[in-house]
Amino acid sequence: MDRQLNNTDDSTVLKPGELVPDATPADSTTTPTDLPHLSIPSSVAPQQILELLEQALRVPAEQAVLQAQRTNQPVSVVATLRKGEEEVLITATPVADKASGASMQVSFVRRAFPRPPATWVAPAPGNAELLTINSQLRDEIADLESTATNLNTLLVSAGITTLFLDTNLRVSQFRPAISELFTPLPGDYSYRLSDIVQSFHDTKLIDDIHAVLQIGKAISREIQVASDQWYLRRVLPYAASDTSVEGVIVTFVDISELKHAEQELRRSEERFRTALDNSQVTVFQQDADLRYTWVYNQYAGSPQEGVIGLRDDVLFERPEDAARLIALKSKVLQTGQRVREEVAISFNGVVAFFDVLIDPLYDEQGKIVGITSAAADITNLKRIEEERLVLLQREQAARARAEEAVKLRDVFFSVASHELKTPLAILLGNVQLLQRLTTRSQSLAPHERSRLEIITTQALRLNQLISLLLDVSQIDRMQLKLKTEPLDVLKLVQQVMFAVRSETDQHQIVLDAPDAMFYVDGDEVRLEQVFYNLLRNAIKYSPEGGTIEVRLEQDGDTICIAVSDKGIGIPAADMPHIFHRFVRASNADQYNISGLGIGLYVVSEVIRLHGGTVSVTSREGMGTTFTVRLPVAV
Repeated sequence: MDRQLNNTDDSTVLKPGELVPDATPADSTTTPTDLPHLSIPSSVAPQQILELLEQALRVPAEQAVLQAQRTNQPVSVVATLRKGEEEVLITATPVADKASGASMQVSFVRRAFPRPPATWVAPAPGNAELLTINSQLRDEIADLESTATNLNTLLVSAGITTLFLDTNLRVSQFRPAISELFTPLPGDYSYRLSDIVQSFHDTKLIDDIHAVLQIGKAISREIQVASDQWYLRRVLPYAASDTSVEGVIVTFVDISELKHAEQELRRSEERFRTALDNSQVTVFQQDADLRYTWVYNQYAGSPQEGVIGLRDDVLFERPEDAARLIALKSKVLQTGQRVREEVAISFNGVVAFFDVLIDPLYDEQGKIVGITSAAADITNLKRIEEERLVLLQREQAARARAEEAVKLRDVFFSVASHELKTPLAILLGNVQLLQRLTTRSQSLAPHERSRLEIITTQALRLNQLISLLLDVSQIDRMQLKLKTEPLDVLKLVQQVMFAVRSETDQHQIVLDAPDAMFYVDGDEVRLEQVFYNLLRNAIKYSPEGGTIEVRLEQDGDTICIAVSDKGIGIPAADMPHIFHRFVRASNADQYNISGLGIGLYVVSEVIRLHGGTVSVTSREGMGTTFTVRLPVAV
C-alpha cells in the first residue's frame, strides 16, 4: 500500500513541527471497522509516526476499499493523534489501485488541546461517537488537571503542607513542602508513616490518625516544631464515597506569626493587668442604659458583689454622686466625645476622689452601644495637694513676716547707723584732736598715749562697721549709687596697701604689677573700700602672719586684681555661699576671728555694679586668693 501526502482543498499537509488551520474533511464517511488503539510515545520522530500509523490502518483500509468497490462510494478511515500541545485529526481515504491493490490519501487537520498527555493515542477509526466521547473526556481531564493545578497553587501560597496516607498508614501522596517536617520521601510512596523520621515532636499524631479512621471526623492540634515555629496540624478523613474511608489527609499550616502575635498580646495583657493590679485604677464598661457590663480592679471601698447589671443611682450612697456620674456618661453617649473630670464619691461615709476618663464604646457598625471608662483613685494625691497647699500658705505667711522683718531690720540699720554715726564722728574727731595735741606737747605718759591709740583704733573700727551696715541697707533697697570716673587702679591699690601696712607688723604685703597704668571707670571711694576689705580679710585670716601678695595684670579688655594669702583657707562646703550676706567661713571661730560676714557681700555687690566679677579659690589650711575683674575704661 502506497503512502501519499497530498494537499487538497479540505486538508493541509502537516510538516514536522508545523501547525495547520482547523478543517473538517468534506463528504467523508467512516467505516465501522474497529482499529486497535495505538499509543505512540511523544519522543517518536514524525517519520516513524507515519510508518506506525500506516501499519495500524492497513487492514481497515483494505476493508474500506472493498466496501467502496461494492458501494461505488469513497469510504474514509478517521483517527486522532495527540502530541505536545496539539491534536491532529487524520483522515485516510483508501483508493483502488490496479498495481498495488490500494493506496491512501492522508490529510492532517490541527485541533486545539490545552494540556495534552505524554503519549499519542490513536482511537479506533470509523466511530464518530467514540471520537465525541474522547473529546469530552479530554476536556474533563483538562478541567481536572487545571483544578489540581489551582489547588496545588492554593496549598503552596497558603502555606499548607499536605500528606496523604492510606488505611495502613502508607504514604500515597504528598506535597513537596512536606520535606520541611519529614525526611525527604522516596519516589515510590510505599513507606509507612512510622518509617519516616519526623523533624518535630508530635506524640499524638499516630493516635489521632487511628481515631480519625475510626470515627471519620477531623482532629486538630497545635504543635511546636522549634522554639519559634508553630504549626496547626489537622488530620481529616479521606473517603471515595460517603461510607468508605480510604485513608487520611494530614495538613500542616504554619501559624508561627499568629502564635508570636498571641504571645506578644498575652505578654502585653499580663503587663497591663500587672500595672492595673499595682495601681489604684478601676476599669469598667457600661451599656447604653448605663448598666455595668464589666468591672476590673474594683475600688476597695466600693461594693464588691452585685455590680454587674446595676446603675450608678443604685450603687452609690449619695444621690448627688450618682447624678454627677450619670450626667458625664450620658454626655459621652450623646456626643461621642471623650470626657475627663475629677469627681468625689462617698463610700461608707468616707469621701474618695477619682480622676475619671470616659470614652464611647462602638459596635462593628460604628454605633455607640455604651461607654468604657477608667477611674484613677487620687484621694491620696488630693490629700497631699491639700497639705502642700496648707504648707505653701504657711510658707508664704512666714516669708511675708520675714520680708517685713527684713524691712524693719533695714530701717533699724539705717536709722541706727545714722544715729550712731553722728556722735561717733564727733567722738572720733575729738580723740584724734586730743591725740595730735598730746603728741605735740608730750604731756602724756607712754602708757596713756597707748590707751589713747586704742580708743582711736576701736572708734575707727566701729565707724567702719556702721558704714558697712549702711552699705548693706542701701544695697538691699537698691539705693547704692556709684560716682564713676577714670581711675588708675594701680595707684589706688598702692594707696590702700600703704594704709594697711601700718595696721600689721606680722605680714609682708608685696605688689606684683608691671610699670603701667590700669584705667577703669569706677567709683574711687567704693573701689578703695573693696581693696581695703580684701587686704584686711587677708590679714585677719592669716593669724600667724606671712606674705600677702597683690597682683595686677591686663587680660584683653579686663583688668585683674588678685589678693592672695597663706592663711587658714576656706572649707569647700562654704565656698558656694561665701559672698552671701552674714556668711563667714565655718573655721573662723576656732581661730577666734570675729566679724559680721557682710564685708565680702558688699565687695561682690560693688564689683557687680561696676560691671565686673569677683571669684575665690581656696584650700583649707593652704590659703585663699580673691580675684577681681574689672572692664578696661573706654
